[in-house]
Amino acid sequence: MLILGFIWWEILLLTVLGIVFFASIVKEIDGLAIGDFILTIVVCQFWLKIDIWSWVMANYLLMLAYLVGYFIAGSLWSIFKWYRFVKSELRECKQLFNQNKSYKSSTIEAWLEDNNHRWPPDPKNETDKIVRWIMAWPVSVMWAILEDLFVWIGNKIYNFTGEIYRSISNRIFAELKKDLK
Repeated sequence: MLILGFIWWEILLLTVLGIVFFASIVKEIDGLAIGDFILTIVVCQFWLKIDIWSWVMANYLLMLAYLVGYFIAGSLWSIFKWYRFVKSELRECKQLFNQNKSYKSSTIEAWLEDNNHRWPPDPKNETDKIVRWIMAWPVSVMWAILEDLFVWIGNKIYNFTGEIYRSISNRIFAELKKDLK
């Protein structure tokens, strides 16, 4: 059965390759992402007969403009992601410090130093993250939106059902209380 000139299994193959690429970027498995990207190009070029290289060579100025725009957009996205990352690290450090207030360090700076935490986060130590945010910014943008949406939906469902969970627990353990009396 043909769909837009493709057979269904070709669409399935490209979908699987796309899902593997997306998941490997999200899970930060860079080697798999690069291998999957190369495999997708090879499959498109040689198996599906989508002549990618001829188009790139015929439109090299357009491709160059596209790449410049792509990397500018990725650089801007990486700045936003770095801001979010640093804010997240700060929240985590404050939480850890507050959990260990009885610790001998009197300030958060001393506590971070005593516990070998780098403060503030140094981009040199996070180069792989930053490069990933630049190179795969479309996936990173999609995941940032989806992750926030999924967390919001999950929290709404949990808050809605939380009282049901409590009533089930209380009802079942009420039987135990009766048995102990």
